[in-house]
Amino acid sequence: SRRRHTRSSLVSWARRCVQETDIKDEKKRGNPFANMINKLDLGNEQIIVMLNSKEDEASNESPTELVEIDISMTAYQNSENYFDAKKRSAIKEHKTKDAAQHLSLIHL
Repeated sequence: SRRRHTRSSLVSWARRCVQETDIKDEKKRGNPFANMINKLDLGNEQIIVMLNSKEDEASNESPTELVEIDISMTAYQNSENYFDAKKRSAIKEHKTKDAAQHLSLIHL
């Protein structure tokens, strides 16, 4: 998918350009990957990037989502961690909604 390709490209680029001053220079030059970087934490080998959170990336109004990328891991490992976390979050949200609904039925 386009999002996975973007992440893969971003991780590849970040490995070549890991100093904050380089990233600032790249942002000034208009590098789209550099502009996605929200925070660089080299001590923990992490980059926090801003991605569109909607599947429709063509929308200019889509909200952004902060995503952690571990530069010591492959793009595949990072995407696997991301989607696993999203799945766990969705399951937890579903369980919370079910519990709230169950409680509201008890109080009726």
